[in-house]
Amino acid sequence: MTRRYRTEPTQQADSADQRSFSTLLVNLIAGTMPIGLELVLGAQDPVPADQLIAQARDATIVTWLDSDLIIWGKVTGYTRTRWDGLMLRLEDAADEVAILVDRKNLARLQISDAVTLVGRHVIAYGRFTLPEGSRRPHVRASHASVAFIPRVTRTRRSDDAWS
Repeated sequence: MTRRYRTEPTQQADSADQRSFSTLLVNLIAGTMPIGLELVLGAQDPVPADQLIAQARDATIVTWLDSDLIIWGKVTGYTRTRWDGLMLRLEDAADEVAILVDRKNLARLQISDAVTLVGRHVIAYGRFTLPEGSRRPHVRASHASVAFIPRVTRTRRSDDAWS
């Protein structure tokens, strides 16, 4: 029997529920991914997990360029982009691949202090690209397809509290 991981059906076809993505990351970090796991991303056909997931140290340009993938690793630093996003550097990343988290994902996760991301593990789904004229590839996290461990928690406002 094959186990399947499903993304949140109410999200776009290329996105994942944050809790499910966090759980996937926990399993990757612990080395407890079930054998034969298939991933179902939106309305796409199931894909074997080992054909879609790469740890940052294994995400090479030669293997992944212009492909969709789920990349994961530990954040060692970041650079702000001119479009108010973050380029996250990852520990021992092959070809210095980074994860681009755009301002929409930052707002969704309510990340205002990027320093708090350093030292956390991150997972993201997106397209592996190498911008023209650059030697450094990145994966641009698709909408709602980035998660951190420890989780980024949202502060509750008083109007959200139970009465």
